[in-house]
Amino acid sequence: MKLNFQQKNFLLVLWIILVVACSSQRSLTKQEVIEDIIHSISSENLKTTVLELQNFNTRYPYEKQLKVADYLYNRIKAYIPDTQFHIYEYWGVYWKNVIATIPGLDYPNKVYIVCAHFDSKSEKRLVYAPGADDNASGCAAVLEVARVLSSYHFKHTIKFIFFSREENGQNGSRAYIRSINPNEEKIIGVINIDMIAFGSDKEDIDLVTRPKHRWIVNYVNQIGKLYNIPTKKVIKKHCF
Repeated sequence: MKLNFQQKNFLLVLWIILVVACSSQRSLTKQEVIEDIIHSISSENLKTTVLELQNFNTRYPYEKQLKVADYLYNRIKAYIPDTQFHIYEYWGVYWKNVIATIPGLDYPNKVYIVCAHFDSKSEKRLVYAPGADDNASGCAAVLEVARVLSSYHFKHTIKFIFFSREENGQNGSRAYIRSINPNEEKIIGVINIDMIAFGSDKEDIDLVTRPKHRWIVNYVNQIGKLYNIPTKKVIKKHCF
């Protein structure tokens, strides 16, 4: 389906991510620097990215995945020089994820990930799967957060990742996890952005996680209350 563009939904989600990235877990107080960062978010950038991804016409897991990866690589590398392809094999074909990294100053091996998948599907998947909401919207958010945060420094490493082939078994993200050396990279938390552009401006932000990782949902929910952002905690035993 094509995009029913909901600017407020984008901004609320971006607000949450920016606060999490810039806050200390020890102190939940409003910070002026976060307010400044938020004001630099561009709704036009968000809309442009969604429309450009939509204009690929189909991003079905077997269609145009390499071209879309190249597009996202070029876009995010303009903001973050440390951008690479993560190449993996599936069914004898090589596919690409895109990873941009802002290295942490104090704890470079401890990583926070902000991610989204860029493939899409529909009933006419081979010829028409524009995926404006699912999930060009998530990719637009990741790209805009990367642009904004690229001018700042952080204690922990932040990775912005675009995953390919999510719709048919999370192939891209699974391949990335398998490639990690836990002695070199410890993932502290992940914010996965999926389908944030469609719906009413009165909707809240669903914070979905498993019981084991409820700490990050509790933390983000506290931030939401601090900044008057409507959030809803959803703890599921089984979720991706």
